[in-house]
Amino acid sequence: MSKLIIPTFTILIIIHLPKLSHCQLVNAEKFRIRTDSNGWFGEMGINGSFIQSTSKVIQAEGNLLSEYKRNKHLFIAAAYYGFLKGDEVQLVDEAMLHLRYN
Repeated sequence: MSKLIIPTFTILIIIHLPKLSHCQLVNAEKFRIRTDSNGWFGEMGINGSFIQSTSKVIQAEGNLLSEYKRNKHLFIAAAYYGFLKGDEVQLVDEAMLHLRYN
């Protein structure tokens, strides 16, 4: 009986995992090694727009990249947040955080 519990539990997790989580493919290689010297490197960007016609549309996004390199060690932190709101209704709300150590 106990031999059936683990495979059954594993199958249940595999079946229900897509309903419980979101998955996103990220090209993390584009975050890697922007500089060849030791120390800190970073980038920050913000973007936004506001349109007023028969309806009001607000869109904003921001991203942050921080990298610390010391000899053969590399730490990377990348974050993104964006939203789109139209007529006081949230249409899109997305965020991403990626941490990496090499």
